[in-house]
Amino acid sequence: MTINDLPAVMGTVLIVAGLALVGIYTRFRTEGSENSVQAGALLIVVGAALLGLSLFVPHAK
Repeated sequence: MTINDLPAVMGTVLIVAGLALVGIYTRFRTEGSENSVQAGALLIVVGAALLGLSLFVPHAK
């Protein structure tokens, strides 16, 4: 693994963390969970952007 793989790894980790956050707070539906679901959705979007960036930007050699 090189430094060029870091955005892909970080993107995948953020997507998984966002999905877990959304799943947990949607399942329990506690008070104030709407903000947590929105935070999870933001993590998913940022992770997807990082993953897309790593796929479409050519790696430096």
